[in-house]
Amino acid sequence: MSIRLGGYSFRGPYKTTSEIKNLSGIYAVIREINGEYFLYDVGESCELRTAIESNNAIYLKKNSIGKIALYVRYTPFLTFQKRTMIERKLNEIFQPPWRRYRLESNSRLIPSNNNFIRN
Repeated sequence: MSIRLGGYSFRGPYKTTSEIKNLSGIYAVIREINGEYFLYDVGESCELRTAIESNNAIYLKKNSIGKIALYVRYTPFLTFQKRTMIERKLNEIFQPPWRRYRLESNSRLIPSNNNFIRN
């Protein structure tokens, strides 16, 4: 299964980082709370698995209110600048709460044909 965020396709959901390749790309952390989906975080790295694992403890610690799923977009041919541009674009569109350090103001996402649309 995959999802589309801001016009970009992401693979997933991955429940653990062991399934994720340590390649360059962009990751999205989606949180499901009572059947609703929220974009919790977006990031980029030249080593996705390593980056997600370094933040994973934070995600799991705050996971008491909902389940998380990881989605990735591998970008082996994109430069750091282009990955960062995509990350910034997605953060501007969805304004995930982790970037604002406020869990209580989630950006609500509605599942529709494997696409997530900001409400």
